[in-house]
Amino acid sequence: MAQPNFVPIRSGENVSEIQKLEPPKRWTPSRPADFNGKPEMVTKKYYGNPGPDSGYALLLFESLKPDIKLEKGEDIHDVAAGVVYVAMKRAALFGRAPIKKDIEYVLKKFGFLGKAHSSQIEERKSLFKSAGHEYHKRMEIADKFSEEELKHQS
Repeated sequence: MAQPNFVPIRSGENVSEIQKLEPPKRWTPSRPADFNGKPEMVTKKYYGNPGPDSGYALLLFESLKPDIKLEKGEDIHDVAAGVVYVAMKRAALFGRAPIKKDIEYVLKKFGFLGKAHSSQIEERKSLFKSAGHEYHKRMEIADKFSEEELKHQS
């Protein structure tokens, strides 16, 4: 607040001049972890697919849990881990967070929603076994789906 002219100012109370800052310089990615433009996707085995808010797939899976039909010997924790990884991979290909359709697509593909064929059940039992505890098992499940297959599903 400005001080009125009729109030005396002591020498130690003088207001200093305004210090003007120079405009900020243009930002450039200079640190090792900064992205330089569009990041190149690494296509090596077990490298994964980074995407925004991928953890949301876990919440979506929880909302569909009552509809999932498991066979004897299947663990919901293992199923969740495998399904979520594929859903995250699909969502990352589109550059978005996972949606309910991503989870439903994977569940239907392996026959977890509705009636499953015996061949589907045998395949998924061996594929999903201990996926909740083994990173390589989750990546193996996700690698079963090609980018083209995941992109062209609606």
